[in-house]
Amino acid sequence: MKALGPIPPEIYRALTVRLIMLIVFAGSVGLAWWSVIQLPPAERKLEQQNKRIATLESDIQFLEMKPSPLEAEQVAAKYNQAQQLLFSGLEEAKGWEQLKRQPNLLLLTAEPEVRFLGKTQALSILSANLELQATNSPYSRYTNSAYKALLDFAQQLTSQSKRVDLMELTISGSSNSVSVAKIGLHLWTQETGP
Repeated sequence: MKALGPIPPEIYRALTVRLIMLIVFAGSVGLAWWSVIQLPPAERKLEQQNKRIATLESDIQFLEMKPSPLEAEQVAAKYNQAQQLLFSGLEEAKGWEQLKRQPNLLLLTAEPEVRFLGKTQALSILSANLELQATNSPYSRYTNSAYKALLDFAQQLTSQSKRVDLMELTISGSSNSVSVAKIGLHLWTQETGP
C-alpha cells in the first residue's frame, strides 16, 4: 500500500469550519428544545408573580387612599375656612361697600360696574370694574402721591376678608397726576348665578 502524503492545510481549515458549524447547529437545536420544555413553566411562574404584585399594589393604594379621621377633620376645617372667604351670595358681592368707597384722594370718584362672569358647580364669579376719573377739586395737594394712594386703594380692595382677585389695573396720567384709572376685580360667591 501506498502511504498518503501530508494532508494539505486547506482540508484542515475546511474540517475545522464544518466542525464549528456542527457545534453551533447542535447548540441552537438544544436551545430550541430547552426553551420548548423549560419556558412555559417559567412563564406561568412569572404570570403568577405579576398577579401577586398587582394585588399587593392595589392593597397598598387602598390603604394609602383611605383617609384617617384626623385628615377628614382637617379637610372639613379647610373647607369651612374657604367658605368664609367667599361672599355669601350675589347680592352681598354686588353691594360690597368697598366698591363704592373711593380712594383717599378726594380727586377721584369711583363708578362701579358689577356683572355676572361665570359659575362653577358651587361658586360664582362676578366681575367688578371700577373706573376712577380725576375731578377738579380745590384739595388737589396731598402729601402722598396720587399713584401711591391709588395703589393703596387697590391693595385694600384685594386684602379684605373675602376672596377678591385683582385682574387689571390700568392707570393713565402724567408724572404728577392721575387722570383715569381702571381696576378690574373678580369677586367669588357661594351662590351660583343665573
